[in-house]
Amino acid sequence: MGKNVAAVVNLMKLSLLSCKVLFLYLMLQFVNNRLEAQNFSFLEVETLSNFDRSTYVQPQINLYTSAFKGEKRVGTYFFSLLNAHWGQAYGGVVVKATDWLSVSVGAGMETDKNPYRVNLSLFAAKNKWKLMQIYEYGGSGFWYNIMLNHQFTEKQYVGIIFKRYYGLGLSYTYTLNVVPISFLGSVMYDYEDSNRKCMLTIRYVL
Repeated sequence: MGKNVAAVVNLMKLSLLSCKVLFLYLMLQFVNNRLEAQNFSFLEVETLSNFDRSTYVQPQINLYTSAFKGEKRVGTYFFSLLNAHWGQAYGGVVVKATDWLSVSVGAGMETDKNPYRVNLSLFAAKNKWKLMQIYEYGGSGFWYNIMLNHQFTEKQYVGIIFKRYYGLGLSYTYTLNVVPISFLGSVMYDYEDSNRKCMLTIRYVL
């Protein structure tokens, strides 16, 4: 009985957070359109599978958008994440430090008894290399996502991913030309819980 009540409460929290995320996203898109800003947005459907102890498949939805007015180097960004057990949303300021490096700093909320969360991200792209570093800290603890990719054909990338609760491993990305969709696959080993895991992600650029 207690587990059922906790599940219902958790579902209500996630539903409320998803409504807030949708409202904030729509408001941000409205502001961006009024400012005639340069936008970059994507929607991802991600699944994480565990191969060792208890096999499971955990789907997740990620949403990201950023906007710069004209040629300015300072803009805004927004990110949200939602799965069956947890959710978060935050936004802030993104700065194009150089033509190949951008830095983001933001804050928001998560589904935790201490709901506040902060974020620092760095993205570098030069020649055929891309490096992404995302760091978060809040009520549920510290989290990171580090990816290094190399473009070896027009449509394909190979790389290394190091992501907390996922693991360390190799990644492969294939991008379609006809529609703005990319597919990412990665097999990883999580040293924190000694499990082999697989991540599959479909990204649609909005």
